[in-house]
Amino acid sequence: MQMIGRNVMEEKTTVLVIGRHEAMLTKVVAELNVLGYQALGSAHNEAALQLGKERALDVVLIGGGVDAGSRALFHAEFPRWNPNVVLREIFPHNYLQVLQSAMSTTQV
Repeated sequence: MQMIGRNVMEEKTTVLVIGRHEAMLTKVVAELNVLGYQALGSAHNEAALQLGKERALDVVLIGGGVDAGSRALFHAEFPRWNPNVVLREIFPHNYLQVLQSAMSTTQV
């Protein structure tokens, strides 16, 4: 599978994955990195928000175990720092399709 949304010669697409299940979070981040994305992971709100402030994120994938209040916080805060960031909800069976869909919406 090739990277979606960017030319291979360009900078890698930066993806933040947020999830509360450490084993699944580690698996998703590792797989995305193998596929050519620059994937980061966070299981905690504070760390995720700090990454949003410090990094130029292209996509934020919000996964399992993240409560509604945290989801609302992420949807409010990440676009304040980067109006072009794409936020998507994911599940273990569909995160690659969701990422591909998110990247297609960011193409010019």
